[in-house]
Amino acid sequence: MNPKLSRVAAGCARLYPWPVEVSEELRDALAFLDTDCDGATVVRAGYGAGLTTGGGIGVAAVFSPELWPVIVLVGCTFALAVVHLIHTAPKVAATAKRTSALGAAPDLVARAVLRMRLTPTPERAAAFAAETSNGVLSDELKHTSDGATIQGMPD
Repeated sequence: MNPKLSRVAAGCARLYPWPVEVSEELRDALAFLDTDCDGATVVRAGYGAGLTTGGGIGVAAVFSPELWPVIVLVGCTFALAVVHLIHTAPKVAATAKRTSALGAAPDLVARAVLRMRLTPTPERAAAFAAETSNGVLSDELKHTSDGATIQGMPD
């Protein structure tokens, strides 16, 4: 996560000091994104931003008493939308990153197949594909193939 965005999230989280519950889905998304924010900070940031938005719109309702029912209705809807947007943004970002990683799978397989044509050992092919590619799948393949590489075999 961007450091500026982390500071904004931490600032908004301070506006909501009460305990919150974090879903497993949000924890998994934040872990996959490798962020420095925890789930409680994101949930509190959503509630804090919603309170700020609702409060700002509440002030607008005070200054325009003839439209206050409409302003309050639109303001509550907008504040709830802000809360929902902040709570679901990490999940959407993690889904987008996973989808992007799946797009890199054919390239990774093609690299492994090319290596298999040169040296027909699956361990070497996996290591070669992992070393010459970038992305989430290649990182996982690097992690997986590190333990499976046959030591002492020439390239």
